[in-house]
Parts: sequence; C-alpha cells; structure tokens
Amino acid sequence: MSEFTRELRLVEIPDGQIERVIRATDTEREAIADRLGLEGVGDLTADIRIERPPDNVLIRVRGEVKATVRQICIATLEPFDSDIAESFETSFTSASTRKASDIDVVVDPVGDDEPEPVMGGRIDLGELVIQYLSLALDPHPRNPDVGAQAFAEGIGEGDGSEDRGGKAGDDNPFAVLERWKPRP
Repeated sequence: MSEFTRELRLVEIPDGQIERVIRATDTEREAIADRLGLEGVGDLTADIRIERPPDNVLIRVRGEVKATVRQICIATLEPFDSDIAESFETSFTSASTRKASDIDVVVDPVGDDEPEPVMGGRIDLGELVIQYLSLALDPHPRNPDVGAQAFAEGIGEGDGSEDRGGKAGDDNPFAVLERWKPRP
C-alpha cells in the first residue's frame, strides 16, 4: 500500500471533468520522506483535474504537485529546503480487455506514452503524485545559497595553492587542478 493513498473509483468519475485537491498529512509526509530519501517533506499538495470523455475508455489526469522538501546539499552536506512545483499529465484506460491485434504502435516523440490500465477499477491519485514528485527532485541537490564562486573559493583556501604559484579563487577549473598537481 502507498504512503499517500487517495483512491478514486472509476464509478465516481462522471463524463466530463472533475477536480480534486489532495494534501498529505504529517504522518504521510514522514513516510514519503523516508521512501524518497529526503530529510523531510514540509508540505505536499496537488491540484488534479480528471477528464473522462463520453466513450468511457480513456481517462486523462492533469495536475500540479507542490511541495517543500528538505534535502542534503552535495556541496556542504547541510540540509536545506527547496520548493517543488511540477505539472504532470498522464492517461489511463478503463478498457478491461485488449487484444494484441487491437494495439497500434505509433511513435509520437512529443505525445503521451500509452495509457496505463486501471487496476481494480481504481486510480490512486496519491501514488501518482508521489511518482511525479520523485521525478521532480534534483538527484544532486545543491543549496542555491551556496554559489559557484563560494564553492571555488573554498577549494583554493588553505590548500597551499598560493605556495605553488596559483591564486586562490581562480575561476578557471584547470587552474584549480594545476594547483592540486604535486610539484617536484
């Protein structure tokens, strides 16, 4: 079972469009942080629109995930908060059976992937939100308050580079590497 379950049964989706706003509780945010390897999730909400045309086969889900997450900076190893705002769009099919001969393979480089099948007559909107939140996370988080210049200055300070003819804080990355090279 998902840490953030918000199931929507197909019978609850009328022809046309419905909207849902979902928000994670404190307990759910803790579990989501554990699952995604985050230091914490301060807030997590999603505005979702579900559209179902009269044919009742294709269900389109569009929305936006908003969250405040606490991650560890790769440069300083200190925690920092960042805001996530990620739009998403996906589709589901409520067709219960499909024959292989009915499936046309069409490659559309800008289009949506093939619709996901609806399992058990339900769509878990919470799980969908967690998946899109995980895709929006930076795999190499860096605190935006730690600028590139401060990072470069930190490398040059106190490493003896001044003794090897270099200047601390050189912007050229090759100059930094040259300072690290052992001298005879």
